[in-house]
Amino acid sequence: MNTSVTFLSIIFVHFIKVQNGSFKRSLLLERTLSSHIHVIKWAQKVESLGILTLKSINLRRNNFLVTKSFSFLTIFFLLFAFTIKLKFATAGDSVKDKDGNILNVTSEYLMQSANNGDGITVTRVKGKLAVILSSNALPATFTDSSKSKVILIDDIVSINFTNITEYSGSSSWIVVYDESTKLSYIGVGSAKDYPGQQIKIGTFKIESIGAHYKLVFCSDNNKSSCKNVGVDGAEGIIRRLAINGSLLPIQFKKHNK
Repeated sequence: MNTSVTFLSIIFVHFIKVQNGSFKRSLLLERTLSSHIHVIKWAQKVESLGILTLKSINLRRNNFLVTKSFSFLTIFFLLFAFTIKLKFATAGDSVKDKDGNILNVTSEYLMQSANNGDGITVTRVKGKLAVILSSNALPATFTDSSKSKVILIDDIVSINFTNITEYSGSSSWIVVYDESTKLSYIGVGSAKDYPGQQIKIGTFKIESIGAHYKLVFCSDNNKSSCKNVGVDGAEGIIRRLAINGSLLPIQFKKHNK
């Protein structure tokens, strides 16, 4: 069965009420829900979501008629677990490269403009490593904050360049505020590489835009705080990546070492 509709087996321990209404035993019940349709049908049996004890469902197990009482907490856990499972199992929630393969944390990828094929790489600006858009792309790796082995849309990701020549420091992307231009640029390194400059606190995410993707930088967990990672041309011929609200649609190409 397709993993997008396959749900995990959930084991519940419940008190079982026999027909005389007294709680005499607990019974270990295992229900395997094969798809979200089962969840919907099951939820429709609920009398009211405003009370803790919900509609009883008659079950026959080993020719013994019992009544299973579901609680609001049970429903919450079931739907929560289903949501988590669906998030990690559905291929549609994963970032894919140009060949349709899901990005994983062990491979290297080239980030390219979906408009003209130019690549994202680094160069030195005022002695510091700056992330720019150029004719060539530098391989990068991605790490998902959820510890997933694949890269998921809208999850927090860490971006690290590989093979930066003549450089042995941190290769992680960071955001540095430039007082002279009043813009926040994408740099490489850590706070110690930018003494006296303001490092913007936040996280990167990959979002879907049609057939392509875009990078955003979020200052907190509120989605409204996320700003596009675009291109700034204030440095002349150097097209620096900056948090400026402009849109840079990108695509990913697996790097063959």
